[in-house]
Amino acid sequence: MKRRMRRLLGAALGTALAFTGCGQKTEVVEEKERAEIVFSWWGNDNRHEYTIRAIREFEARHPQIKVIFKYGDWNGYEERTDIEMASRTEADVMQINYPWLYKYSPDGERFYDIYKNRGDIDLVSFSAEEEEMGTINGKLNALPTSINTSVFYWNKTLLDSYGLELPETWDDLFRMAEVLRADGIYPLTLEPKFAWILCTAYTEQQTGKAILNEDGSLGFGEAEFQQMLEFYDRLIEEGVTTQPDSFERSFLSEGEYAGTLSWISSGDVCCEDAAANGYEMVAGDFLQTPGQTRSGWYRKPAQYYAVSANTKHPKEAVLLMHFLLNSEEMASQQKLEKGIPVSAKAQNYLKKNGLMQGFAYDAYQKMEEAGDQINHMSPYFENEDWIAQFCSTADLVQSGKKKPDAAAKEFFAFLQG
Repeated sequence: MKRRMRRLLGAALGTALAFTGCGQKTEVVEEKERAEIVFSWWGNDNRHEYTIRAIREFEARHPQIKVIFKYGDWNGYEERTDIEMASRTEADVMQINYPWLYKYSPDGERFYDIYKNRGDIDLVSFSAEEEEMGTINGKLNALPTSINTSVFYWNKTLLDSYGLELPETWDDLFRMAEVLRADGIYPLTLEPKFAWILCTAYTEQQTGKAILNEDGSLGFGEAEFQQMLEFYDRLIEEGVTTQPDSFERSFLSEGEYAGTLSWISSGDVCCEDAAANGYEMVAGDFLQTPGQTRSGWYRKPAQYYAVSANTKHPKEAVLLMHFLLNSEEMASQQKLEKGIPVSAKAQNYLKKNGLMQGFAYDAYQKMEEAGDQINHMSPYFENEDWIAQFCSTADLVQSGKKKPDAAAKEFFAFLQG
């Protein structure tokens, strides 16, 4: 696979010949005349391969532009980006995570203002809300690739065998655990981040408060964090799930757990193996508390594309960004691998070609049906240090080593410090 990737990369970078369109003459552009821009992203081998294939098509369409690739897997990627942003050696066009927009460009100055080159990118394919997601101080720093929210994926075959309906409320979830525990089956397998999301949703519904205010300050106090910790303890004690550090996706595919909570963009990854084992996997509803005044569930940009404020070739960089977000060539390669694309033009292409289907699309439909009930996520909500500290604190409560009130006080102090 690595040799294949090197061959693809060499082919992408080495050629100076480009077809400008079907049946048109081949145009030769001297290397010295070509604007060189660097594009960086992370992902698995499949993402690397389809992205390189698409970029070769971009270079064929724009023979005056040469794209140099910087890519890798997720491990260490953010740390490397931190160094590059600090030393101003970042790529011209970058795939970035949602919190990074505010981490790297809190004043809107460290990414290029795409509005300056609005003629080079189709912004009509994005709603005002979607543009706002990437705008800081009136500067369009980035555009989202897709929108994510956490969705329940259920093994309907397994639930049917026990006469269980898909849960709609938290009480339904605990009743499911009562039925399944006799055979050692758990309703949910959860990664740490989704244990945090689940406990937050429950507590927001119970209290009507948001965990974070719009300015990023804490909306929860010690009492609300105590409620989160006690709910986590109940999930373990009543057999709804196990500690997040024991999470294995294979538990779901082998029928040892009835479901999981994960991103829309992870729908196919979560469900394909279980489906291959003969199970019918379906996206479920967002669990609710009767009479709630706040849903507790959040949506966010899955990722963005952004252009460096230091780029020497802003026009070419914005043209590449347009291609990545809106072109049929990129949509045909990427399909739904990064979630349902935000771009209306990319969505229309996928619909026209019968590609808007599958587990991720079913989960996306659940988010669309929920509409405004799903709140906009703060960029500070997924703080990895907070999540790790919450899970370790919750494990201390669950094991009886700490009382919930004392643990909540310490956790609240940690968040404030």
